[in-house]
Amino acid sequence: MKQFSKFFAVCALSACATAFVACSDDGENFTGDDPVTKVTTPVVEYGFSVTDDVLAVADLVVTYMNVGGVEATDTLTTGEWELTFTPTSSQKVGFKVTAAPKAGIDSLLTKDRYTLGSGYHYLSYQRDSQGKTSELEGSVANPDENDITIAADQVKDFFNGKATTVCKSRSAYYDKDKNEFTEWEFTY
Repeated sequence: MKQFSKFFAVCALSACATAFVACSDDGENFTGDDPVTKVTTPVVEYGFSVTDDVLAVADLVVTYMNVGGVEATDTLTTGEWELTFTPTSSQKVGFKVTAAPKAGIDSLLTKDRYTLGSGYHYLSYQRDSQGKTSELEGSVANPDENDITIAADQVKDFFNGKATTVCKSRSAYYDKDKNEFTEWEFTY
């Protein structure tokens, strides 16, 4: 029995020694926080898409707040637009899209019916040191905003003959000192 106890003690000691070696910090200084979920980098992502029919009959302009919090614009030439950036200071973030009938729209209306619609997303999330992301509350996504199909003679009326907002405009505020975003609101 003593022989068995000594053998068991040696096995237990070996297991403990292996555990101590396996659990060494390997040069990492853990603070008790899980490094996979630790928040380090704020990220803003805007996205917008329209049907091919909207792109064919309207000029679309995206007005947005860029990385420096400065208002900028892009003219859409494709059915999808996206911008992702990391704010470097406290700033307002957000975008809106306006559409106006293309010049000479009457000659462009060659089909009987047009499907007009758009989708969008306003996201604020955080990326940890390992590249994993977690979405923050208040982000908004609507991939298909109620597409409608209308007759060609109604297309001009759809745009009211002038520029009109075709995307629910929202904005948020990033506070660098707190490293957090406010919720997205209808304020842009």
